Amino acid sequence: MSVPVELARVEASLRATAAVGSVVHAVWALARAQLPRIEEAVAQATEYLDWVDEVVERLAGPPVTVEGAAPLTGLIGPERAFCGRLARTVLEHAPADGALGLVGTRLAEVASREPALSGRVAFAIGAADSIDGLGAAAQRLARAL
Repeated sequence: MSVPVELARVEASLRATAAVGSVVHAVWALARAQLPRIEEAVAQATEYLDWVDEVVERLAGPPVTVEGAAPLTGLIGPERAFCGRLARTVLEHAPADGALGLVGTRLAEVASREPALSGRVAFAIGAADSIDGLGAAAQRLARAL
């Protein structure tokens, strides 16, 4: 192979690498821009859930432990790639036994590669990929539960 051809290949690889870097930077900037909206939604949801828990406990009494009931742990993780080790970290913190409900396509993909986890998955659904998708994701989760 001649030197100009090799140089052209190296230059093309550098341009491709720069383009991928630009895309990753844009995805990061978009996620960073949505962070305040997500934090606000989490604060509102937490307040709402606390209120719902109080109302349910007043109406139905404190939670009752049912003998022989199998626990189900819900894990919420990433919907898309470009999240580093987040999916693996969430799965590493899963309890050692019991059924798992997975929320997040990327989370489910990573879990499917782990034989110790894949057999315990009761359901796997998509998560919200933006703040605007939270309502639909919450409905999917309610149906799955």
